[in-house]
Amino acid sequence: MKNIILLAIGIIVLSSCKQEGDFNLNFKGLFKDDALVLNQAYELDDISVKFENLGFLLTDISIVNDDNESVELADAEFVALNGVDQAGAEAGQVLSYNNIPTGTYTKLKFTIGVPEDLNATVPGDYAITDPLGRSDYYWEAWGSYIFSKTEGNADVSGDGVYDLKFFYHTGSDALKRSFELDREIVIDKNSTSTLELFLDYNELLRNADGTAFDIEASPRNHDPNKLEIVTQLVDNYARAIKVRS
Repeated sequence: MKNIILLAIGIIVLSSCKQEGDFNLNFKGLFKDDALVLNQAYELDDISVKFENLGFLLTDISIVNDDNESVELADAEFVALNGVDQAGAEAGQVLSYNNIPTGTYTKLKFTIGVPEDLNATVPGDYAITDPLGRSDYYWEAWGSYIFSKTEGNADVSGDGVYDLKFFYHTGSDALKRSFELDREIVIDKNSTSTLELFLDYNELLRNADGTAFDIEASPRNHDPNKLEIVTQLVDNYARAIKVRS
């Protein structure tokens, strides 16, 4: 009995000494320097746009320390930037991860999109609560998950009527993009560290020369043989993603 008690005490002591903390990733939408509010007007060069549906799939999320050791945070997550008022837009969406080993990490890694092996699966392979179980983020005709949705309405004539529906959906293996963001992340015992990631849609909807997409000429994409505009969109992630801690 004495040995059992001592063993139990030892387990409790070891558990209490475990060095772990929590980590939050806080995603927010931006338009230039402003929090992006759905159905609010924003000027994209010569036209006015209102966004109504913004979301994307993240995969292979991890943080890396100085010894190049990775802590895997999640295989897949779904992010919806659906703030319908200023408070909601400024709050964004928080992804929370618990029991992270304490220490200093120097890099955040993630992919916007789905890797080839998972992209060969279908939503029916997963629980409906799983990020990859979302049937609204799957293109059956393309045999691919929809990696991101950027949808809204545009006023191209300047009459105050937002009557041109635009949507840019990305998908297929060629359109996933992976990122390694250098940023110090300190995980302390029994505390929560937060990293804010902003996606600037003013930067996202631009051509390589910096001019805005011609939404009037190309308001949508659903042709797997015409990927130019959505290829530019996913290439723009590199300048549209902004980090604050």
